[in-house]
Amino acid sequence: MKYGIALIPNPDLIEYLIRLQDHLAPRVALAPALGTQTNLPHISLIQGLTGRRSAMQAMLGRLHGVLSAAGRPLDLSLTRITHVEIGWFFWKVAQDAVLLALHDRTFALSKPFLKPPATYDAEYITTYSEIERRNFLRYGYRYIGQAYKPHVTIGRSRVADPPTVLARLETYRRQHPIAMLQRFARLTLFGIGPNGAHQETVAAFEI
Repeated sequence: MKYGIALIPNPDLIEYLIRLQDHLAPRVALAPALGTQTNLPHISLIQGLTGRRSAMQAMLGRLHGVLSAAGRPLDLSLTRITHVEIGWFFWKVAQDAVLLALHDRTFALSKPFLKPPATYDAEYITTYSEIERRNFLRYGYRYIGQAYKPHVTIGRSRVADPPTVLARLETYRRQHPIAMLQRFARLTLFGIGPNGAHQETVAAFEI
């Protein structure tokens, strides 16, 4: 199993995202099916880590220290819902200065655990930007450095019509409004499931 480092939003936002995905389910099945224990909604700081769990847990502790020393709360500010090829539906998160600094520190500490992919879908990376492609081929994860795009994954479908799904997501958001300024609740080390899912929480710190 590969691992990632993520920020978990507050329970209210988690429940909202689960309801949002469930609302689409009769017509569009997005994967993975979000939950409160498995496949947690999250904002990844890095993915694709391999190595000893104990070493990665120690790294997580250092990152928690970085957050504690930041001097101000880390905001989770939702922006807009977007589609990213192939088939991803993201709720973008504003690039808060503390969040970007935390990502940069996470990447610096993660380098010993990152490796080029042994195999990959050549068609899949044709949708990547040049910097995303370089990141992926070198580290096994595309959203690093200047390419870091914080987001919550609402889900993925390779067969659904993107404009239709986006319209339904926006309709739900308008009919069931939620504050765009939320908060982060936990910093986690997680086991990655299909479609980048937060499948298993290995270690966590409250924030």
